[in-house]
Amino acid sequence: MDQSKTYQMTHPAPMVWSHVVTPRPERKDNKGRVFKAAYEGTFVFAPDHPDWAAISAMLRAEAAAVVPNVEKPNFPADVGSTIADAAKTKNRDREWARGKILLQAKSSVAKMDGSLLMPPRLFVLLNGKYESFGVTNERSLASKYFYSGVLAVGTFSVAGYEGMGGGVAVYLNEVLSLNAGDRIAGGVDPDEKYGDASKFAQYTGHVSSVDPTIGLPI
Repeated sequence: MDQSKTYQMTHPAPMVWSHVVTPRPERKDNKGRVFKAAYEGTFVFAPDHPDWAAISAMLRAEAAAVVPNVEKPNFPADVGSTIADAAKTKNRDREWARGKILLQAKSSVAKMDGSLLMPPRLFVLLNGKYESFGVTNERSLASKYFYSGVLAVGTFSVAGYEGMGGGVAVYLNEVLSLNAGDRIAGGVDPDEKYGDASKFAQYTGHVSSVDPTIGLPI
């Protein structure tokens, strides 16, 4: 791996929308685009976070090297205030994101030929020691340590791409949970999790004339 394209955070940041223990299932967005199953974690950086300047510089350098002619390359980073404003129009609370930068890192489950890839390595700081999950401990046992808002340290690699307008992807190689930090409510939006609510219309809003106790012992 090209070490110049790999970055390990030196200070923790909150991680939200975490799918690092088990991958997020394949899904479609509201534009019909298909997203393959992947491990994901979104890191919430304050603009003055000690690592953000270096990560930002790495993203820009990779874009300049791979898609130098693209004026506005795609980066997996969102302005938190934009996220908060959009949520407010839907009566959702994302105020925790205001004034922050949200960086999404992913790790694919499989290659294009279907062969499985190694998931991101997971470590947890417990009782002053680093515990590994997926190697010395069962990976599923790590779930409670990767809650929304947990302070985490990520190790990323970046890669530029020319398709889809050109941009840079951030891959999550490893994540360390400090098992500390305030929980951030919200999680995945229900319309992302369940899809368009109208598909359930046939099951709701109907009054049944069937007595549910018929045929049951009372």
